[in-house]
Amino acid sequence: MGSEIKSGIGIIAAILAFTLIPAGIGGGLLYLRHAALRDTEAAKSWIETPCEIETCEWTSAGSDNGPSLDLVFLYIVDGKEYRNDRIDLLIGSMGDDHIMEKRIYEAFPKGASAVCYVNPNDPQDSVFDREHAAGATQRLWLLAFPFVCVGAGFALMLLRVIVMALFEQRTEGSSHIPNHITGQHDPPRSIPWHSQIAVLAGATRMQVAWLFVVGFFFVFIMLDGPACWMRFFDVIPTDLVVQGKITDVNRLDSQEFGMTVYQNFFEYDVDGQTYRGDSFTRGKRYSTDDVVEINCDSDDPASGSIGGARPSEFSWWHSLIPLGVVVLLVFGLVCMYKQNVRALWLMRVGKLATARRLQGQTASEQIEEPHATQTSQFYFGQGQGYVQARWYSPPDQKKNKWLRANETVRVLYHPNKPKNNVILDDDLTSVTAGTRNAMDNLMYSYAAPMGILAIIFLLYNVI
Repeated sequence: MGSEIKSGIGIIAAILAFTLIPAGIGGGLLYLRHAALRDTEAAKSWIETPCEIETCEWTSAGSDNGPSLDLVFLYIVDGKEYRNDRIDLLIGSMGDDHIMEKRIYEAFPKGASAVCYVNPNDPQDSVFDREHAAGATQRLWLLAFPFVCVGAGFALMLLRVIVMALFEQRTEGSSHIPNHITGQHDPPRSIPWHSQIAVLAGATRMQVAWLFVVGFFFVFIMLDGPACWMRFFDVIPTDLVVQGKITDVNRLDSQEFGMTVYQNFFEYDVDGQTYRGDSFTRGKRYSTDDVVEINCDSDDPASGSIGGARPSEFSWWHSLIPLGVVVLLVFGLVCMYKQNVRALWLMRVGKLATARRLQGQTASEQIEEPHATQTSQFYFGQGQGYVQARWYSPPDQKKNKWLRANETVRVLYHPNKPKNNVILDDDLTSVTAGTRNAMDNLMYSYAAPMGILAIIFLLYNVI
């Protein structure tokens, strides 16, 4: 008994660690994102102030990520001179700092005149670029997302363990527990709402498919799939066209079909407000000060891009593989839920039969060998012949490989259409045997809503 308690405590401690560590990392990243957005919003009211570049040079600063830009700018407020080295409103690197710093380094050498933004309540508080953080925080959300999901998943697992420990009625020989829903009741039967949810949710191992859906969808988002595909189908509104100017061009190391990819930085004005952005071209290179057409949404002018260019380094075909995997997984889930709806329908109106494991494709050929093979199936007799029994969830082939022939299982079938049937396997029996309470059934059914909410949340923060 003592060893079981110690083992249980160890399992709970492990789950708790896997809950708190990812959740802490994800929460910290989300806090940094919140702080950056808060500071960006506050900086909109800061005063645009002329400044002079005092230092603009590359320094290693002991970093393993390559050189970083050492920028010091000097400005005067109320006759008093101030210096600052704050380039943007972010804490740390968001992965594109080198691109931004390279653009600043080339545009503002030592002694150049520029513009900084000063906090009117504290002249010592200033920033050189107040726009960069708004776009870069999107990467913080994407970076935090998998940590938050892992933490939430383990938190639900921990809750499930606690619920099972406190409320589940453990009974010896559970495989022989009578089926309380179908065993003693004639159709039509009344099924508790939480059992219906658990049946529709499917077997636990089938719900793991939702983890892969969310995972590949996350990869799809990381490759800018939604933006690329929506622009491909002209879904993103671009009802406003303004003139912009190329401020810098960065030649990327990557090539597509033998052509160089360029990152083109630009700026444009809408209603007196200056916005900055970047777009990518393949083979076509702009030059500094080129005039270009900028397409943007009048409701969100900051989302502008060069007409005919791509919003990111990735093209639509980069995200084709994860999108294809997501489509296949969704198709499989649709088929699974169709099967689960049929199982729930048979639980209401079906009759019970006993199916026997026979070998081969011909049900009438009963095998006398001591073991069945992987090709063996369950059949039950109806009318003048045999009907093959259908699984509620895919069988575990390793577990069922060497089961003896003539093994029997229970089957629910429709009296008028025996081909519409379902085997009461372990997963379905555990739901209908009456040993699970409402909370336990809901804990077994969280994968689908969790996956759907995660995808909706991803789309909401990206589109």
